[in-house]
Amino acid sequence: SKGESKGDTWLGRWGHLATKADVRVVTVPPPPHPAGAALAAAIAGEPLARQSPEAVAALRQCLGSETMFVLAVECAPIHGPDLPMLLPPGARTPPVRCLRSLNADVIDALADGGERALIWALKRCIRAAFEREMTRSDGNHIICCKDEGCGEYTVGDGDDGNPDVTVEGRVYTRDLYHCAGLVSDARPELGEDLAAALCAAVHGPRAVWGALWYASGSALCVRLRDAVTYTEGGSVGPR
Repeated sequence: SKGESKGDTWLGRWGHLATKADVRVVTVPPPPHPAGAALAAAIAGEPLARQSPEAVAALRQCLGSETMFVLAVECAPIHGPDLPMLLPPGARTPPVRCLRSLNADVIDALADGGERALIWALKRCIRAAFEREMTRSDGNHIICCKDEGCGEYTVGDGDDGNPDVTVEGRVYTRDLYHCAGLVSDARPELGEDLAAALCAAVHGPRAVWGALWYASGSALCVRLRDAVTYTEGGSVGPR
């Protein structure tokens, strides 16, 4: 409306999501470099979805798949064109962030011996478990469908007005509660360990296990790592 400022419009659209802001500087070579030309055309009003596959590939190679994903689903425009809306649908395919390095991450965290390192490793295990289920082809991790047969699924839709990102019939989230819940639905045998890891990650290992926080927490990390890493698909990442 005429009385609304640009800031009010932004808050109305994104305010329920913005709990903190990260600043990341990403550079793209200027035209006539193919990546720069593709980005310039997108800013000028030609969405990447309408540009040639070669142009999109050049920009993806320059930015990297993870940065493209972050721009597509984890960013909100503050000034200038709405770049996330200009990216092609493929940019919204979530990359594997934790699964491939899970073995090495757990080993390094337990070698550190500190409480913060253990919390980080527990969070890593929960998110890696979700990534393992997300990358399965059987779709067992999908728990809620907005409309049967529509192929679009969400987590928490209607609970707080803040559904997670929907990607081609699969759901992506970094929320530890939703990650643990999705994996528990797909693999009930991990439910108890995931619940303990979630509590320790949120409230701290000492609050859950007392004086035995390191022994209990490290054993839990190893169990979850092995359960996630060694499945019928084989191992992932350096041992």
